[in-house]
Amino acid sequence: MSGRLEHSNNIETAITKRLQNSPKVLSDYYYSMTDNTATTKDVYIRYISDYLNFLKENGLDTEDKSIYNKISITDINQYVNFIRYSHSNGKIIENKESIRRGRIAAVKSFFNFLVDCDFVDKNPCERVKLPKLTQDINVVSMTEDEIQHVKNNIKKSGDKWATRDLLIFTLGCRTGLRITALCEIDIDDIDFREKKITVVEKGNKKRDLYLGNDTIKLIQSWIAERGEIPGCRALFISNHKSRISQRTVERMIQKYTADLDKHITPHKMRATCGTNLYEKTGNVYLVANQLGHKNIANTMRYTKISEQKKRDAANMLDEL
Repeated sequence: MSGRLEHSNNIETAITKRLQNSPKVLSDYYYSMTDNTATTKDVYIRYISDYLNFLKENGLDTEDKSIYNKISITDINQYVNFIRYSHSNGKIIENKESIRRGRIAAVKSFFNFLVDCDFVDKNPCERVKLPKLTQDINVVSMTEDEIQHVKNNIKKSGDKWATRDLLIFTLGCRTGLRITALCEIDIDDIDFREKKITVVEKGNKKRDLYLGNDTIKLIQSWIAERGEIPGCRALFISNHKSRISQRTVERMIQKYTADLDKHITPHKMRATCGTNLYEKTGNVYLVANQLGHKNIANTMRYTKISEQKKRDAANMLDEL
């Protein structure tokens, strides 16, 4: 499980490099985040950096710590309104509530830090209303036919990384692992005798996931093709013979799912695992265990009943 440590170290290194050209107050905030994971630090630093750029664009000197004490709830609300929309491919789109809430949470955390350091008297975010989260009942996932279609795309691609890409896609759909955990897998994390894989997921939770015979064979085929790489035990490697990045996986998934009538991201492989497992078993607790959910309410998003099962139910009720 050294992949988790390696990944975290790479993130921390990238953050410190980025901070070299940032206001000192941002570096001070970063070094105060001792209890946060590297991933959380990375997200919050990016969000707060965007907020500081917003202040700069409004004529404020972010190097002057005294200016933060002059920011009011009205100023924060202006920022909340600003992050509601963004531009993508020349179009204006409305950002999801979860994204906006995350950005506001980061700014609130930043001002809590400034309060603790006596740079500001009070946190102007305290009374800011967070965007309400709406439950997305239309979870995007792939059917079994679509999964097979993508696998065929990978096999027919002729790409030199086809075996690797097929394994990443297969593991994502069969285990429901998040992209971070997939990229962090080391060869040593796989127990071929017990047919299981040990991963460390969100919240530093260590979990064992069992694998089927077909998945084990696919892993063994890739490891044989991968070969020995001195100093690198990462299961999935890049052109540079080092651990694969999340961005590389994102581009790979986008490439092989481009002809589907759905927008598929790496996280949709997780949704695919959850929805298909529920479709096959009808057991929401089994799905929750597979996805590592503590709260069963999170799992309910994947329990959409198929149209065929609705028809079957109608036929059964028709006999009453």
